[in-house]
Formats: sequence, structure tokens, C-alpha cells
Amino acid sequence: MNWRFTDCNTLVEITSGYTIRLMSGTWFHPGQLKPESPRHIDFSQQMKLLRSGLKHIQSIGRERQVG
Repeated sequence: MNWRFTDCNTLVEITSGYTIRLMSGTWFHPGQLKPESPRHIDFSQQMKLLRSGLKHIQSIGRERQVG
């Protein structure tokens, strides 16, 4: 999947348009997330994208710890 930040609080999967907005907390310790999905994506795929986005954030954290 191809994840990109569009601003500090918005992560977008470029191919599908699925968006995760950080409403409170930090990306590494979110308080509230607001996922937004295009209409053509079913619920199962939305959950897969949400998990993938959160894994992407975790991978960024691991890179920072190593680097």
C-alpha cells in the first residue's frame, strides 16, 4: 500500500483514497482517529486499510528508534 501524509494529522492511502485523520493524541499513541473512506470500499476493506495505516505508522516509529 502507498501511504502518504498530506499534513501532520492526515494519512492517505494514495491508490484507494482511504484517509485516516488524527483527531487527538499522537500518531504513536492516538486518542481518536477518524477514518474516511470512498463509497466504493466495503467495510472489510476499510478495516484492512485502517490496520495497514496503523502498521505504517508503527514502521515509521521503528525507523526513528533505529536511526
